[in-house]
Amino acid sequence: LIMSQSRNSYLESEDFYDANENGSNLTASPEKSIIPPNGLTEEERHDLILQLEKTEGEIKTLRSVLAAKMRRASELKKELGVTAISEMKDDFRQGVQFLKESNPFQKTSAVVAKAR
Repeated sequence: LIMSQSRNSYLESEDFYDANENGSNLTASPEKSIIPPNGLTEEERHDLILQLEKTEGEIKTLRSVLAAKMRRASELKKELGVTAISEMKDDFRQGVQFLKESNPFQKTSAVVAKAR
């Protein structure tokens, strides 16, 4: 669903299908109000389309808010003198610390120390 389409143009562009003789749904007839192949009534389908449009709008809003917050975080880091290299160093230090504090590392260290 493309956000720029209006609800009506989207609904008008969708076809409901009639089954032909061999049972396949190939014959389009938008003027007929029949149950489409997925088993939804026209009203249920309309409601789902409205929900989808609302959800996609919320996603678009969240993406723009997230992008603005990421830009702000970048500006703050720049003002604080935080660089990509310093962030990588901090991440590496935290990873090593987490590893040293993990149970498998502690157990292995104890076994190695005992074997010495």
